[in-house]
Amino acid sequence: MRNMLSRAMRAALLNRGVFRDVAEDPTAILHPTGIVVLVGIAIGLGLEGALADIGKPAAELGSIVDRLVGTWLAIMTTLVGWIVWAAAAFATGTWFLRGRAGFRPILRALGIGYGPGVLLVAASLPGVGPIALAVGHVWVLVTGVVAVHETGEVDWFGAFLATVLGWFLGFIVLRAVFLSA
Repeated sequence: MRNMLSRAMRAALLNRGVFRDVAEDPTAILHPTGIVVLVGIAIGLGLEGALADIGKPAAELGSIVDRLVGTWLAIMTTLVGWIVWAAAAFATGTWFLRGRAGFRPILRALGIGYGPGVLLVAASLPGVGPIALAVGHVWVLVTGVVAVHETGEVDWFGAFLATVLGWFLGFIVLRAVFLSA
């Protein structure tokens, strides 16, 4: 667990070596998966207003089953979004930009870069929520560009092109469709 969080922190700080390490290690799939699941939990808690509800009486909180189902749906949507993002980055980077990475290395590298998405837990906080959403979204995009650049062996502009479509589809659109209330 400590190694997984250490990798996620280094990825969030844009340490380019961590993306290569994860991409080159086929046994490292659990770390990116764990980070994506943690971000899914953060998204679910943010959508459910968990931080905004701290200190409220239990009678005002609503059904625990509704909250659990909402969080589970957020986790599943985030996992599917990760795969969609990786597929789009792989297709764009490899087929159109002549990158060299395979799908699985890109999947692992993008997954470890999901860490800044934990900021989305603050989505429902008044005043702070919109800032946390904007920073979280952009930070995840930036880590994704670095991940694709390091694993796909494409230039920075190519990495941005390969990343932005998948990020938009997997991280923004999919969540908006399945998690809008």
